Amino acid sequence: MQTRKNYIKNAVDMKLIADRFFPKLCQQLSFAEFRQSAEEYLAKAILQTLMFTGVLAVIYMVCLFTGLSGLFSSIAVFILPSPLLFFMQKTQLPAMKCRSKVRDIEKNLLRALNYMEIQLKSGVTLYYTIYDVANSDFGLISKIFRDVVKRINKGQSEIHALEDATVNIPSNMFRTCIHQITTSLIVGVELTSVLSDIRRNLCNKQSSEIKEYGAVLKTFVPLNVILCHAFPAAAIVIVVIIFSFMGVSVQPVLLFSLIIAYIFFSNITFLYLFKIKKPNMVGG
Repeated sequence: MQTRKNYIKNAVDMKLIADRFFPKLCQQLSFAEFRQSAEEYLAKAILQTLMFTGVLAVIYMVCLFTGLSGLFSSIAVFILPSPLLFFMQKTQLPAMKCRSKVRDIEKNLLRALNYMEIQLKSGVTLYYTIYDVANSDFGLISKIFRDVVKRINKGQSEIHALEDATVNIPSNMFRTCIHQITTSLIVGVELTSVLSDIRRNLCNKQSSEIKEYGAVLKTFVPLNVILCHAFPAAAIVIVVIIFSFMGVSVQPVLLFSLIIAYIFFSNITFLYLFKIKKPNMVGG
């Protein structure tokens, strides 16, 4: 496997492809904690796509020799683009993992900041506040703060430990919050007031994002009803009428299979759009 991947790397200029077509892949791999370079990851994705295409070719040959080529041909419209979709899924996997990490961090960020503010106002030191967050249920934030605690225990200052632990964090919002906290520690500003200001700004941003999401839903919901429900019903009637005028017999199984596939994939698409448009700071 490793030899084949190296062969692909040598045969194709992976660095040129990565820089031209996937300029963010290197950063996404770092954020998603993949221990590979962009060139190695692309070579592996191409190799897996070629293997997947080979499996499809073998299946087609088996269908051809067993007399099931007609069945394969009827679903070819779904099978032919599958290698391209497979390759796209592989290249988008680091970005998907980054988005998942960002969503996990930002949906717990307000709770974590509120917890830190309460602890500091109660007289708890910053180290033990970080330690409490690390051992609480704040998702990836707790994991990041456990790394901060380890760095402090190894002799790093609290400022450098916070800065170093957030280098490979994909959330700009989280990095900005940590930067404001470390800046306040360097300058000597009271940390509780800084946390209160950060939390207030995040609350305002959350409110505006929820309003924008509501406006998006008002657009998407009627579009979903039209494209996913009304359009397939009208398409069936139109196809039947046109084919009857042409004197061509309609194959009900094929027609309804296409309609069901269209409804399924269109609904999946809209559900995905609803999900990615949802504000990260809203839990769930």
